[in-house]
Amino acid sequence: MQNDLIDKEIIVHFVANDKFTAGYINFFKLFFSNYEHIFFLREGKDWVSNKIINNDKVYYYSNIKLLSKEFRKVLIDSQKIIISGFFGFEKTSLLLGNKILRKVYIQFWGGDFYSFRDYKKEKGVKQAIRNVVYIWSIKKCHALIFLIEGEEERFFKITGVKKDVCFIAPMPSDPVAKKIDYSNLRFKDNDNFYRIIVGNSATKENNHIEAFNLLEKFRNEEIEIICPLSYGDMDYAEKVIKEGYKKFGDKFKPLKDYMDKNDYVSLLSNCDIGIFNNDRQQGLGNIYDLLRLGKKVYIKTDISTYSYLIQLGYKVFDIESIKAESFDNFVQFNYKKENIFISDEIIKNEESDTIKMWSKVLC
Repeated sequence: MQNDLIDKEIIVHFVANDKFTAGYINFFKLFFSNYEHIFFLREGKDWVSNKIINNDKVYYYSNIKLLSKEFRKVLIDSQKIIISGFFGFEKTSLLLGNKILRKVYIQFWGGDFYSFRDYKKEKGVKQAIRNVVYIWSIKKCHALIFLIEGEEERFFKITGVKKDVCFIAPMPSDPVAKKIDYSNLRFKDNDNFYRIIVGNSATKENNHIEAFNLLEKFRNEEIEIICPLSYGDMDYAEKVIKEGYKKFGDKFKPLKDYMDKNDYVSLLSNCDIGIFNNDRQQGLGNIYDLLRLGKKVYIKTDISTYSYLIQLGYKVFDIESIKAESFDNFVQFNYKKENIFISDEIIKNEESDTIKMWSKVLC
């Protein structure tokens, strides 16, 4: 790590190593070049090297490297430290110490704090210590960042921690990736099938089997059940696949391989309905894409995603209503134009709005 930093405020980013990471890095490199950004990614799968503007000051780290003098000097010299994705980072936070933690802003993606619900249920000394460290880290940090409105209240309900300084700032879209023209994808292939996409990933919070139970009454209709399971818990994915084939036979289509974004949106354009039985904020990218394509979306009404989308003006549907619906009512959707109009207005301002929200965090 070269010590070639110039006279700018130093912002250190610990970013969860994921498919969203390249877009996050490009966003800050492009729109906030008045700061000196240093990005640390946990060692593992390489999601970014061929997708980012440049590799300048992008490093992979392990907890052992965190203990080095060179590494700690960068953290001490920084003005702010942003942890984007708090997945297991509570273990790492112990190595930072109070002085550094006081400069930390934690951006929660969703699963990283909703999973604390499960932590609290687990028994044993090791888990009890982990829970204490998790809460200690959050209490010691300077501020919290949530993706959408409503998440702060749910965070408090789950963890019991209330912070004086909180922000709303989304995961940025990749500013250098080719923009998708949704207007050319809003016409479904003319066939006799109703394609239903269920969930966004192989995580138990999708509650796939519960969703399958709701849809099973339509198994004799002209449907396909598409189920993205390319990442997450692969043992859980196998259970979902087994149950999907059991209930729907060859009408069940699991997606096991990770798809390029453009190919995936093209697939969504040939779906009719999205079923998101998630019990937390999750799958926002999938939901946004389906709404932009004019598709009908069902979600749970007791999660922040529902109230957030309603606040934006979208027409989305309560997943519980499927229990009483006929197939004709289930597939009927009279709000395509309204949802597309809202989406187009959001897309116009999406980049500038994201910049404004992150400006509040960095200033």
